Amino acid sequence: MRALTLALGLILLFPTLAFTGQIFGTLKEGRRSVGRGVPVEVICGRDHYPARTDAYGSYNVYARKTGKCMLVVDYKGQSEHVVYSYGDPVRYDFELIQSGRGYQLKRR
Repeated sequence: MRALTLALGLILLFPTLAFTGQIFGTLKEGRRSVGRGVPVEVICGRDHYPARTDAYGSYNVYARKTGKCMLVVDYKGQSEHVVYSYGDPVRYDFELIQSGRGYQLKRR
């Protein structure tokens, strides 16, 4: 009962987190993490949700809209990939593959 009260209290204090889609995952170049501070952005229509990777190349974004979005990574040039935001958390792990024009995101 105490846990339910705490959860309800958190939802009331932070209502945007209760109704957002969490998009998270990792970015790697080969077998190595891309490291800390790589800009990541999820774009859903006109809304932009920026984040940065941590020391392990992990990112975590809370998008208020659900549906089709674009994940944009600025790592030695921009790369983008279609992702989907849902009411439940969704994981997208990517490998950055070097191509003639920079890097491309390949889902792992």
